[in-house]
Amino acid sequence: GTARGTMTSANVTSVRVSCTDVGRFAYVLNSESSNVSGWSIDAATGALTALSGSPFPFSVFSIHPNGRFAYAAGGRVFAINRDTGALTEVAGSPFASASPAVITPNGRFGYTPRSGGCTSSPGPGTPSPCLPLAGSVSASRIDSSTGGLEAVVGSPFVAGIEPRSASVDASG
Repeated sequence: GTARGTMTSANVTSVRVSCTDVGRFAYVLNSESSNVSGWSIDAATGALTALSGSPFPFSVFSIHPNGRFAYAAGGRVFAINRDTGALTEVAGSPFASASPAVITPNGRFGYTPRSGGCTSSPGPGTPSPCLPLAGSVSASRIDSSTGGLEAVVGSPFVAGIEPRSASVDASG
């Protein structure tokens, strides 16, 4: 029989699914352990089966619309094996450009919100309050054939105080 796994964690941050005609894998970001659990999806029942080698020792942010690449923290890019779902780092990774949290439907650009953090200027003996700094959105150009990342000219772009998530209009 096929070994089945149970997707359980008190600290699952997000689930990403490889969405192509051959894509049939789900990747679960485990925030507390800073790794990714990988699962194959049964096309008929939706049941999940743990991938060999899972959990993987990195944090996946997003999956390219072509289902061939996964993007992790620190500009790391992984090829997704279409048969096994295994993740293998691509040549040139890590890239200097930020790993995209969201990718446009055509797969050409990715965007990542960044908090500005905080600063303080307390006087002697005064508590150190957090004064929020401006956040930003990093923009990357994506090579759909290699998965490679390159910063868009002008990136990062100023974006409020505490940007936490991003989304892209489905129409692109």
